[in-house]
Amino acid sequence: MQNRGSGPRWAKPWWAASMLLACVTLLAPVRASAQFDQESFYVRQPEVEQGVTEIEEHGAFFSGPTTEENLGQSHEIEATYGLTDRWQFMVEGFLEQPLHENLQGTEVEFGAQYEMIKRQGDGFDLAFRTEYEAELEHDEADAILFGPIIKYVQGRASTTFDAFFTGQVGPKADTEGLGLQYNWQFRYELNPRFALGVEAFGNIEDLANPGSFNSQPHRVGPVIYINFGEETDGSIAEKRESEETEHEQKTEEPELKVAAGILFGLTDVTSDVTYKLDAEVEF
Repeated sequence: MQNRGSGPRWAKPWWAASMLLACVTLLAPVRASAQFDQESFYVRQPEVEQGVTEIEEHGAFFSGPTTEENLGQSHEIEATYGLTDRWQFMVEGFLEQPLHENLQGTEVEFGAQYEMIKRQGDGFDLAFRTEYEAELEHDEADAILFGPIIKYVQGRASTTFDAFFTGQVGPKADTEGLGLQYNWQFRYELNPRFALGVEAFGNIEDLANPGSFNSQPHRVGPVIYINFGEETDGSIAEKRESEETEHEQKTEEPELKVAAGILFGLTDVTSDVTYKLDAEVEF
């Protein structure tokens, strides 16, 4: 299998990770004061491809914020690299802008993902993801995140569910139990370049003391997906069957994928509307 690009295989991911850490560090003097520690509004996918580097930006812009979620915008910048056809490592940086304040760095994450079941045609994909979240604010506890990513594909339709358990670590931890963050997506491909879908996101800070549904952030809404790098026809399953051949034929041209959506808050503590924008460059 050929590599993309002309440099050593390790050069691109380490360059991307270094640039990401530098950007977040420069913007990290203060911690935002939002109560909920929600992952970015992006549904993680289980597929891992050896030798592929991805640089991603997941942005969210909030309208009608609450006292518990008092943000104007948030951003996650992520770099991932496929070490093998099953193992992927990633480094991420989070930025938040509280209302009437400047954009601020909040945390840096390091992690890995292992694809346990690789789908051939229609059927299931299964991966497991784990991350360590290092807080950039001295008064906040570091955390761990782990859990499965499950995807089912049938023809042009697919559904993906991320179930990530979270736990604080160290002497600054203020919760004893695990929390749960879920991301869900239903997606239907109209053609190789365009797809429509629905996504939902939620967060339970402490499963031992979850409180009422209305005290938890939950949101759902429509999303449109555009793939500027896809030139082949066929269903999701057909493309997966020819994945290795396509990968070998790819040039150094990067592939750009964009998704945009509107998420509506379902509870009192959730912002009324969240506008999400995802951009991913793969090479």
